[in-house]
Amino acid sequence: MNTKEKILATADELFARVGYDAASTREIAELSGVNKALIHYHFKNKEALLGAVLEAYYERLGAMLARMIGVPGSFRDRMVALVSAYLDFLNENRNFSRIVQREMSGGANLDLIRARTRPLFDHGRRMLEAEYPAARRGPLAADQLLVTFFGLIVSYFSYAEVVGDLLGKDPLSPAALRHRRDHVLAVLDTLIAAVEAQGIGGAGG
Repeated sequence: MNTKEKILATADELFARVGYDAASTREIAELSGVNKALIHYHFKNKEALLGAVLEAYYERLGAMLARMIGVPGSFRDRMVALVSAYLDFLNENRNFSRIVQREMSGGANLDLIRARTRPLFDHGRRMLEAEYPAARRGPLAADQLLVTFFGLIVSYFSYAEVVGDLLGKDPLSPAALRHRRDHVLAVLDTLIAAVEAQGIGGAGG
């Protein structure tokens, strides 16, 4: 791991643990074992450092989603692959949810999050509307379905400590995550069935 990678890894952990405001470049330098000046050499300031952390996450997330969208099979097969991969991504990158949650409360990089989230949302909406043309409107409109699934998946990781209190167990244990995956996929099947029951047929129907 080179110096820049050490700084990014340390900042990632610290931003997730204490938040952007409480983290300092001095502490990041000390924890990563580098001179503070090197942080400003590689990253202009603390805001740019957080931006680099977020950009790295979004690049990996975008690449993963692109791979899952291209898997062969039915529309449901692609959605199952996509949802499962998203769950895996959030589980493997738990700091991502914590950092984004903090920034969405008015952080310095809120515009970056908006800019990187919007294309993913728009692509998902186009996919749903292409498969189910009537999903352009009504209570099961594509945009509402996407917002629902965003909350269904992301909130479980963003509020893991509270969820753990509610469930009385570690929500991020392998068994609990398998249970969560089963639930999310069951909701996916239920919503697909509901959409089709309202006469929203496939693109070729």
